[in-house]
Amino acid sequence: MQARTLKEIHRRDDAPKQYLQSCVPLIVTVSLISCELHSVHSENCARTAFDGDGCADVYCGDLEFICVTRVPVESCEQYMSCGECLGSGDPHCGWCVLHNVCSRKDRCERAEEPQRFTTRAEQCVRLSVQPHNVSVTMSEVQLILQTQNVPSLSAGVNCSFEDFVETEGRIYGGRVFCLSPATKYVAPITKDQGDQRIIKLYLKSKETGKKFASVDFVFYNCSVHQS
Repeated sequence: MQARTLKEIHRRDDAPKQYLQSCVPLIVTVSLISCELHSVHSENCARTAFDGDGCADVYCGDLEFICVTRVPVESCEQYMSCGECLGSGDPHCGWCVLHNVCSRKDRCERAEEPQRFTTRAEQCVRLSVQPHNVSVTMSEVQLILQTQNVPSLSAGVNCSFEDFVETEGRIYGGRVFCLSPATKYVAPITKDQGDQRIIKLYLKSKETGKKFASVDFVFYNCSVHQS
């Protein structure tokens, strides 16, 4: 019988049942992903050298049937944070800082520039803010954000209070200065939240449009305790 790819078999409803029965036992776990097929394992499989698109050819077969599939050599996108990405132990993955994504280095824009792509957990971005809380009655308080392990922010940043409101960030001396929201924007954030509301304050890159660092920020409301 003429050899066919496992991909072809899985995408054809009219594939011969006996062909699938003979071929599939060689593939212990199969799942469709972006590259082609994933999780190939068999005593009869042999893998070729990696190629440029991040996949490898895996050939599985017995005396009658041969199945050829493509498997990824990494799956960086499954890691949602810098800590998860760099703690995974996957040598193909690193953290693309301003895009806030785990990826291969060749898929991270301007990865060769300092601190735009990191492979060590201790180089994950850190962010702190002073003051770290404000009263709901206070409007446009000056906040000072201190960053660590960030690349050049020459394209600019905004301070994003979750998805409620953004304020302009000014960069000076390695720190980011921005204002807390005006009073009219605070009300929707803190309504029916008791004496405090903790949200995420993000730095958002104007270059990539991505939020790439965060810190907890608190709005407190002492008036709820007044009789």
